Amino acid sequence: MQIGFIFSLIFAIFIAVFALQNSASVDVNILFTKVNMSQALIILISACFGAIIVAIFGFIRQFKMTMKIRGLKKEISDFSVIKQEHEKQIEELKKQLEFKNEPEITEQEERNISDDSMKQNMEIVDILQKKDDDNKN
Repeated sequence: MQIGFIFSLIFAIFIAVFALQNSASVDVNILFTKVNMSQALIILISACFGAIIVAIFGFIRQFKMTMKIRGLKKEISDFSVIKQEHEKQIEELKKQLEFKNEPEITEQEERNISDDSMKQNMEIVDILQKKDDDNKN
């Protein structure tokens, strides 16, 4: 930014010196009229019009860039929301995977557990019957 400003100042000084060195009066045709003006004034007016045109194009470019930045920020925001949703889905899938990876009881283990509980129940029944028989005697 500062380099551009310095370059602009040097160019303005160059134009001013050039205009002062060419200060002769000349006839200028502007549309349908003929005007007698100083050549320095014509040079300075032309430089000013050029600067105005460059400034307009600069403002247009700046406006387009601002709009593009605004659109990209909105896209970033949208992608951030999508990212959060995906992270939640990943966490849910990890939990489901952990749940599925828990060891399952095989049929044989289930039968063993069932047999063990039957034996325990039978032992309890036997103990209760013995107590009942003792109580009867």
